[in-house]
Amino acid sequence: IELYLDKDYKQRTTTIKDTNSPKWNETFTFNLQKGDDTLHIDVYDDDAVGKDSIGSAKVSLKKIQQGGAQSEEWVKLPAHLGFGSHGEVHLIFRLS
Repeated sequence: IELYLDKDYKQRTTTIKDTNSPKWNETFTFNLQKGDDTLHIDVYDDDAVGKDSIGSAKVSLKKIQQGGAQSEEWVKLPAHLGFGSHGEVHLIFRLS
């Protein structure tokens, strides 16, 4: 998974092999600046040839900031062209 506010500064989870239900339990820190209002999430399947996109999503940080010091959200990964879903990612946000 790649997480970013700005495409020039992406953070990435470790790759978990041979599972359709990975669990990362990783922590990422973002320093929010004025105008940072969207967290982008890109999920990939890493294989021998390269990485294939599973899905992408966006999370409104304004909504998260209104939720208080901690909030969590299940983010759906829409399939390409919007047909169906390619799963979801569980995120927990802590503001400090």
